Amino acid sequence: MSPRFMTLLIAVVIPAWPCAPVGADGFNLEDKASSAFVNAPGITGATGFPYEGPSGNTSLRRNDPEDRPPDRPRKDYIEDMERQWYWLGVDGDAARPIEDFGTSAGTGLLAHEDLDLDGDLDRLQFQYFDDNTLIRVQYRLIGSAYPHPHNIRSGFANTMLRTIGVINFDDVKHAYGLYTMTDLALTGIVDTVTGEITHDPTLGERIATGPAVVPIVHERIVQSDWHPAAGEISNAVTTYLSSPGAPHYMLVSDDSLVPFIEAGGTLTDNPSVLDPKIPNTGEDMQFALQWDFKLDPGGSFVITESLMIIPEPTTLSMLLILTATRRRRRPRR
Repeated sequence: MSPRFMTLLIAVVIPAWPCAPVGADGFNLEDKASSAFVNAPGITGATGFPYEGPSGNTSLRRNDPEDRPPDRPRKDYIEDMERQWYWLGVDGDAARPIEDFGTSAGTGLLAHEDLDLDGDLDRLQFQYFDDNTLIRVQYRLIGSAYPHPHNIRSGFANTMLRTIGVINFDDVKHAYGLYTMTDLALTGIVDTVTGEITHDPTLGERIATGPAVVPIVHERIVQSDWHPAAGEISNAVTTYLSSPGAPHYMLVSDDSLVPFIEAGGTLTDNPSVLDPKIPNTGEDMQFALQWDFKLDPGGSFVITESLMIIPEPTTLSMLLILTATRRRRRPRR
């Protein structure tokens, strides 16, 4: 492998994964009070319900946790994710969703497993490939327990760690454009009886860029949503980190990112095409990042992402912990 094949930010590495059993193409992930659904067309071996919607991570929920103490109130479910997925362009062609690269040479499922051995499947690994390019993807869900009674905002959080690796196994050099798009639905409260969303997740939605938490990470993207009558989840904030940092990014307040990417657009490095670089509010806030790179035969390029959705005021303390951990590790390199 090329020297550009990188060690990941949160100690997650793309290994030579073994193949796994086959089935359908929707996958459930669970961990403590969190759950997620990943629709990976063409990847067989699914555990999820049949799904005809868009490809990608289309649901990320905070559920009423099983470890809820008997004397504590039941929680409504909270839907945090509308969609996240990847697009890849090769040699100047417009980017395509990664499932278009196919799995014709065999199964694309590499692992769907219980990484922390708690009885829930919390990690998913799969791959797409054509004659020249191999794309490997990993999702790792980390949930949280019921909040401590003396710190109501100590739990009920979601963290999704994602990794994508692009490998050129052709005998000539290729140029690539890799995109990741995230469309959140923060604080979409779901009634536990009817299943209906009782709070419009676009209300109070706000998105902005911020300074890097650590020098190796691109400036972070922070998105928040609030609901004044929802108690301890009244202000949930997501912080997105990527490594390595992306040369291009874009924040928008509508659903224009996917058609823009698939039309061959280059992200503008602005919160939106028209707005200045200030916090934005809107009905459908989305963000995307873009990496452009060239790979020699056998070369590879890896992106790691961390999406943390945490009720305030724990967001700041989590970021401080992440920063301190990185600083402690540096002298040992």
